[in-house]
Amino acid sequence: MMAETTCVVCGKEIAHDKFHPYQKYCSKRCKWRLKPRNEQKKKRYHELRFKALSVLGGKCSICGINDPHMLTIDHIDGEWRKDPFSRRNKRALYRHILQHGENAKAHFQVLCWNHNSMKSLYPEVFESHYSAIR
Repeated sequence: MMAETTCVVCGKEIAHDKFHPYQKYCSKRCKWRLKPRNEQKKKRYHELRFKALSVLGGKCSICGINDPHMLTIDHIDGEWRKDPFSRRNKRALYRHILQHGENAKAHFQVLCWNHNSMKSLYPEVFESHYSAIR
């Protein structure tokens, strides 16, 4: 049996096994909590996302809500599977929107989470209520 040590973040005891003899953290949560780099990445990601939302209008096309935490970018034509950016890398999608603003406005719109989920889950109801919206 291997020696027990404590987690460098929370202080819990770690029972080492033969596969992880030099483990410093009791869980991935503790490992991620220690890394300050993740906070910087998250901050840059949200700054990029907020800029992309502002290029596309910055408010929901239907209800007008403008809280950036409640907004999402929606494909107007619904062809999200053919979009090379959105499935793999959201940062690439946001950069594309920032670089090609006018072209992006023809393909993307800003919707709140409620209207975006309604558009995907209940397309018939969405079309009947909001047929004037793209």
